Amino acid sequence: QIVKVWRIRDWKLESTNVKGFESPDDTQFLRLSWSPDGQALATANGFDNNQYNCSMLKRGSGGIAQENDGWVRECILKGWKAPVTVACYNPKMLKTSAGVLDFCIAVGCQEKTLTLWVTSNPIKPICVIKGMFEGEVYDVTWGGRDYYTLSACSNDGSVALIQVTQDEIGSIAPPEEQRKELAIHYPYMADGLGDMDLPEDTAQMQYE
Repeated sequence: QIVKVWRIRDWKLESTNVKGFESPDDTQFLRLSWSPDGQALATANGFDNNQYNCSMLKRGSGGIAQENDGWVRECILKGWKAPVTVACYNPKMLKTSAGVLDFCIAVGCQEKTLTLWVTSNPIKPICVIKGMFEGEVYDVTWGGRDYYTLSACSNDGSVALIQVTQDEIGSIAPPEEQRKELAIHYPYMADGLGDMDLPEDTAQMQYE
């Protein structure tokens, strides 16, 4: 019922997030997920106003003297009647038909359902998959060619593969556009170092 974020730079606690995670139910497995640009953390087992949800925590600055700076819930996906167990971003930056950068996230729950969302429209999912499992969704991951295949497993012992298309979740953004977007948040990438790992926080960029 708590989400804690730690800095690997000094192994100190960056943020403790309690609000919105006071779920009355227990879960055996939970998975969190970073957005492709590293600016949001999708969380599971959210509970607020008597409603289960999947909350996105906005990344903080990571400054030593700025504990809990940021890490607020900037987006909340709603609509479940049971705890959310897993959230998984598609690792690719996507583009809508209008040419806007977008992200897709798959969310599983104890209701035995799997939903797909895009951040450009967090009001309702673009797809709800029911009847696929007899038990709760334990884990999901993106893979396959161009990451348009979603794998999911359940505690009923079964595994399912879901194929999506670019018409449903968007086309993959060109590498140059992805580097340009990352350079906004991580300036050192502007020199074409797009294949390097994302920095843990802004203080780390000073050492690059």
